[in-house]
Amino acid sequence: MEQCQKRKILLLVLAICIAFTVINTEILANSNLDHDCMGVACYICLIIQTAKNFLKNLHLAALCFCLAVLLMCIALINQNYPETRLFFFSPIAFKVRFNS
Repeated sequence: MEQCQKRKILLLVLAICIAFTVINTEILANSNLDHDCMGVACYICLIIQTAKNFLKNLHLAALCFCLAVLLMCIALINQNYPETRLFFFSPIAFKVRFNS
């Protein structure tokens, strides 16, 4: 029971850190949109581009995480309730079907 509480606190701290980073990134990018650009190596433009890349990667990571959770849920349903198969055919089922 104690381990579960520690895990919840750890996940809460991780969620707060991610939310803090996203909010600060958005504030930084929006506050410096109308700056005086100095050219190719503009410090503010590089920060804004890095913020955009970070948010794009964060969205991609969240999408991959949701897909992994969905696949694990489907696997658990298939394992625990074999009468409600979500994947009806497999290569082995086809081979057995063709051989009989």
